[in-house]
Amino acid sequence: MKRLATALSLLALAAAPAAEAQLSPNYTITTNFTAAGSNERGVAYGAVGGNERIYMSSKNGGTFVYIYDAASGAFQNTAGSGAGSLDVTGISGGFTALNDVEVTDDGAIYGCNMTTSHVSSAFKCYYWSGESAAPAAVAFTGLPTTGTVRIGDKVRVTGSGTDTYIWLVSPAHAGPPVVPVQLFRCKASSATAFDCTNHDLSSVGVAGITNGSASPNPGSTTSVWVNGNGVLPRLVTIPAVGSSGAATLVTNIPATQLGGGAGTGNNSIYAFKNDAGDSTYVAIYEYSSGVYQRGRIVNVTPIVNSGTNVGVYSWGVTASGGAITSSGFGDITLRPITVPATRKGDSTPAAAKAAAAAYDVIVLAPNNGMVSAQTSNGSLPVELVNFAGVASGSTARLS
Repeated sequence: MKRLATALSLLALAAAPAAEAQLSPNYTITTNFTAAGSNERGVAYGAVGGNERIYMSSKNGGTFVYIYDAASGAFQNTAGSGAGSLDVTGISGGFTALNDVEVTDDGAIYGCNMTTSHVSSAFKCYYWSGESAAPAAVAFTGLPTTGTVRIGDKVRVTGSGTDTYIWLVSPAHAGPPVVPVQLFRCKASSATAFDCTNHDLSSVGVAGITNGSASPNPGSTTSVWVNGNGVLPRLVTIPAVGSSGAATLVTNIPATQLGGGAGTGNNSIYAFKNDAGDSTYVAIYEYSSGVYQRGRIVNVTPIVNSGTNVGVYSWGVTASGGAITSSGFGDITLRPITVPATRKGDSTPAAAKAAAAAYDVIVLAPNNGMVSAQTSNGSLPVELVNFAGVASGSTARLS
């Protein structure tokens, strides 16, 4: 039995999380950034028209969606409208006319405004079928029609085609009338029409949230990560697609696995899986007053698999993007670094994401630049799910 105990101890040691890694830097983008004003608010990676791109929304001197090469970070100054930006003809309204930008798995581009009161100044999104296309307005059903509802600080878009979803979080408003903190799940009925369901977040511990963000677990439409200024990131569940209803808390990421003191200096969340598909991670934009704007990757597999945050750990962080903005207006996106498509037998963007051997983590740091860093030169680790051992004579048999 001594050999069995020793073997189990060694196996447990081998399975223990490694120390938090510093992600390998790739490049820093500073073109089109301003030194003040937090004019750069949203960033997205996407494979569009055969090109791997990074898109950044900016309100410096107008409304823009700037285009960069995802591999090198080079500004594509002749792409899009011919001036390195998507066509923004007709885009208007809201507190910020174009606050965030996202790309679907099949290369459609969406950009959305931010409004401090959706009822009096509507939340708007726009659709581009490609970089040279004009924007088309998106129609929404199911969003609130009364009260002061702030929408659009952070937008997450997932899926493709009529399985495209737009995910939004709205903070509470004291009224009158009183409006609770809410999650909106909006499903496409066409490229320019979305039907939304409303999910009250009042009972999941996110009171006071600002700059709220939501990202579903990969492959799910009812298991959703939520974070934002002032709260710990947490997993919630919501009713099936087509049904509204209050969210239910699973649990939160422990503050000990996050930066910023209490761990509440974070917003913008992005859930993804490792190469093997057996572990779930979240990438988070993290800020702390006067210290850093950076990305953090946290292994959240225990929460997803068993609803416990025991064993959740911070896997790695990027370098700082520079001195932070006062309200933490930043964003984060991921670029999958793919293995050959034949490994999965499919070359579609969704399959490429599933086959990613590593990721570039791209952090938008307003007033400073964008930092790109790579998770590793190989796969994110395969996590040990369980093990067992039995004595067999003088040896130990492990499984």
